[in-house]
Amino acid sequence: MEQQNNNFTNLLKIEKFSDIMRKIDFLEDLDSSEKEYILSVAIICIDKYKQDDHLLSYLNFAYYIILHYTIITGDDIPLLDFSTNLGLYPITNKILEKNRDKTSLLEDIIYRSIYCKYSNNAGYVETFKQKVSKQEILESDSSETAYIAPTSYGKSELIIELLKKRQDNERIAIIVPSKSLLVQTYKNIVEAELDEKIILHDGMYNGEDSFIAILTQERALRLLEEQDVFFNQIIIDEAHNLLDGDSRCILLTRLIRKNYLLNPNQKIYYLSPLIEDVNNIRIHNQIKFSSIKFNMKIPKLYQFSEEEREEKLYNRFLGKFYDTNFRSESWIDYIRQKSGNKKFVFETTPKKIEILARNLADSLPRIETEDIQSLCSIIKKHVHEDFYVLDLLQHGVLYLHGAMPYLIKEFLEKQFKINQGIQYLVANTVILEGINLPIDALFISSCYNQNIKKIINLIGRVNRLNDVFLSEEFNIHKLLPKIHFLKEKNSKIEKLRTDVFKDEVKNPILNSSGEEIKNEEKNQKTIQQENFVLENYSEDKKKIKKDIISLGIASYYNNIDILIDYILELEKKQDTITLESIFDEIYRVFFNNISNIFDYEIRRLSNQSARDYYKNYILITAKKSIKENIANYLDYYRTRILRNDVYLYVGEQFGELEYPYPTEGYDRSYKKLYINLREKSKKELVNITIHKLKVEEDFVSFHLTKFIEFLYKYAFIPESVYNEFMYGTNEEDEIKLIRYGLSLPLIAKLKRDNQISNLEFDINNNLIGNEEFQSYLETMDDFEKFEIQRYLVML
Repeated sequence: MEQQNNNFTNLLKIEKFSDIMRKIDFLEDLDSSEKEYILSVAIICIDKYKQDDHLLSYLNFAYYIILHYTIITGDDIPLLDFSTNLGLYPITNKILEKNRDKTSLLEDIIYRSIYCKYSNNAGYVETFKQKVSKQEILESDSSETAYIAPTSYGKSELIIELLKKRQDNERIAIIVPSKSLLVQTYKNIVEAELDEKIILHDGMYNGEDSFIAILTQERALRLLEEQDVFFNQIIIDEAHNLLDGDSRCILLTRLIRKNYLLNPNQKIYYLSPLIEDVNNIRIHNQIKFSSIKFNMKIPKLYQFSEEEREEKLYNRFLGKFYDTNFRSESWIDYIRQKSGNKKFVFETTPKKIEILARNLADSLPRIETEDIQSLCSIIKKHVHEDFYVLDLLQHGVLYLHGAMPYLIKEFLEKQFKINQGIQYLVANTVILEGINLPIDALFISSCYNQNIKKIINLIGRVNRLNDVFLSEEFNIHKLLPKIHFLKEKNSKIEKLRTDVFKDEVKNPILNSSGEEIKNEEKNQKTIQQENFVLENYSEDKKKIKKDIISLGIASYYNNIDILIDYILELEKKQDTITLESIFDEIYRVFFNNISNIFDYEIRRLSNQSARDYYKNYILITAKKSIKENIANYLDYYRTRILRNDVYLYVGEQFGELEYPYPTEGYDRSYKKLYINLREKSKKELVNITIHKLKVEEDFVSFHLTKFIEFLYKYAFIPESVYNEFMYGTNEEDEIKLIRYGLSLPLIAKLKRDNQISNLEFDINNNLIGNEEFQSYLETMDDFEKFEIQRYLVML
């Protein structure tokens, strides 16, 4: 690949080629000889690719030339020939559709033939390779199959087709990495009307022989471990996550291995836009795969230098920067001056995102549209009038990141999609986990800690192919999405020269991880523990050890054997435990030896004030709405300031200070995890609270629940206390709604309004609202409707 790029670079020594390519890049007029010359170059590149289809860069370069030629000249015949001969039928279809009144009889027959043969159930035309690859996947009898294709190449449609060909009494699991993708996948399946029971939570399983489960890896593992069940098929979305070495990726690997032990005949489908070699994700068997290397979108790359205040265009094929003569006083002015209806500005951390968004909004005029004002009113009603987002929306700017409560983030994400007044989105990789957004320009502020494949994935979100080819008017410019790198240092723009990006295998459980990875001390421990949890044991100590590891509790301790020996000697006091005393029981069971706990967040619970705080969270905060909680927290802060207890834990994302008073539970972590309440204004405290609600939501969901699961399994606490902690209620109908995805505050509202009786689950586990509930929905505002309609199926 490097040699191919060098060949293109060497062509720059030819003066005529160099001059014409500059015109191509800048979309300048070409005379007849220049047209003939550059099309000849494209033809030579195509011929090179036909001789050896590994020479993908030659095909991409030819395509790059032909796209630009078409835009410059208005002559779409070369593009029509290219797309038809290469099977890029969405382009062929759009060109012929646009020229229907001018087409010959033969072209009209081609148009009708392509549309009939290659249009799919989603309403758009597929490429030849896309259709063939999909068919190969659907007909594959391999136990492990992968579909590797660029973003928006029909992955969602393939999942539906796989589900349609399921056999009777098959249990199928679709594994997604986030709640957002879970909801999106669920909606796609409901719309497909597959007439099958759907499971969205491990607690929804009730002994069925047949179902479609849409689960995160955590919930899928719990289902396998707690029930006598296995999956016949597993469809893994975003399968490139297997390559990473974090705890969630290890769990995903464990899920595959665990299910294999239960069902050696399992079928697995891996779906990803980013895996270079499928052998790198192999655990058991060889993986049969279909891949699409060619992408119909070729990014147009720009780099802005704030120091020199100038823009350069980067031709990745030639490895050449061109000065565009576009000047701007700052990167904020640069973003504002560039065209685009929906601009996405990428930044890395939540704090940097909010600062960038505020700076951008300050440079933009105020918007006085009815849609924006209505949205602001809703946010004031359900969040708070001092929420930073309100100031930004007045200027058409929005930010999103993972330190926002889930419901707020999801609602605002949808608003960016549907509200034309919001033109700027500042966010990080959180958008890769959510709904598809209408982005037509990407500005990358920082590449820090982002590998090149994450950058590729971000680029793939710009001008999604569905938006390009399902729109009434074919805008060829959208096949050249504009990508702007805002900082020269570490921009990684030059790493985009190649079309091949090697997989970086960090997961020590995968066969492909090298000896260097496997031999790291922490990975050796991971390998040993992962092998241990796959076995069955009769000895009490080994049973407890297995569950301590499986639940993730082991990751908090230096030596889990010390903990296990202590637990084995403990007396069980189940009958005396209440929700109010649950944290005392957590302390009694897990905190006898604080020096054995190395996780700082967990070690905080050795302090009585921290346990009291989380007891209040479970008893009160978890059951209140976001707005109610903000008001309660502001009162809480005032109380703490009055008693001179001003250091508030907010986590790494927004922490500014180390804790200044080390104690046994709050020793120096040398991390800035705290703020000084006395130094913050009310508005700052409101926004800190919004972040803190997410911090605590995550801490309870990802940490505290592990202890509760263990205590319940080993009869340290009764079922009633378990339910109250996990679901906030012991009412079975409410627990069912919570498992389905509804929040406690929403259920409380539905109860107050006497609407629970107007909801029911159908035979396939879909939540149905009757006509009376439809009328009730009309009385709700957009925020309230959004929360319930994500899961609701209307009659």
